[in-house]
Amino acid sequence: WWQTVAVAGILGTGLALGIAFLRELTDTTVRSPRDITKVGNLTLLGMIPHEDEDPQAAASELAVIISQAPHSMIAEQFRHVRTRLQHAASLDTTRSLLITSPAAGDGKTVVACNIAAGLALNGRKILLVDANFRRPEIHRVFGVTNEVGFGNVLAQQSSLDAAARKTNIPNLDVLTTGPRPANPTELLESQLLTEFIDHALEEYDHVIFDAGPVLLVSETVALAPRVDGVITVVKARSNTRGLLSRMRDTLRQLKAEHLGVVLNGVRQQTGGYYARNIKSYYAYQNGNRSTQVDRR
Repeated sequence: WWQTVAVAGILGTGLALGIAFLRELTDTTVRSPRDITKVGNLTLLGMIPHEDEDPQAAASELAVIISQAPHSMIAEQFRHVRTRLQHAASLDTTRSLLITSPAAGDGKTVVACNIAAGLALNGRKILLVDANFRRPEIHRVFGVTNEVGFGNVLAQQSSLDAAARKTNIPNLDVLTTGPRPANPTELLESQLLTEFIDHALEEYDHVIFDAGPVLLVSETVALAPRVDGVITVVKARSNTRGLLSRMRDTLRQLKAEHLGVVLNGVRQQTGGYYARNIKSYYAYQNGNRSTQVDRR
């Protein structure tokens, strides 16, 4: 009986380890910084925890959480992204930025809004432009009208001063898409975009474009090589390393300046990283001490 139990235990353990190894081998989703490293030639700007994991995120608008819940873990991670962005590129010369993603639903608008708000709260004058004519979101996030916007300014049907809208966040203005033009890709490939960026940078320190997924939308492909830097957003446990490689290679072929990747929607079970860090963060913020201080 004891021999049978021992053999069964060894076989069960071996089978479990084999299944775990096989799942790890066949799972190509991006879950952690290690997976981004496997793709190669990519800079990790930061990891944003899933909103369900942060107790202070529930009562706030996620797209502007850095302003509405500045003491939350998610807001703190966006400040880390802002700091790393300043190290990854000289913001004195990298003044026009594009936020995109490899696929839909990665949370790029949330990241774009929080990066724009974070830079604005840091004292820089920011214009956030909604360049996603397929699925515009900026007007909904900030509660402004979308009757006149980026498309009208590009087509020279309206001035930037008339189309831009102020927000409740100091130093942050937004420019919504406006009605979708008949030829958005052609407008973005024309000299009109260069003139728009040059004019906008006379009034603002930075222009940040929230655009559609670069692997799906031609407007983003037209816009990416014409800005100073591109930031990509990858959703944890959703995108694969193969998709990330395609995005990296696409930006390289476009000769766009890829500043780095933001890994979004990281859950606790991804290596247990945020399960431990969120508890430690709030404990430290509330002044709790896990160990006694040596006062000798």
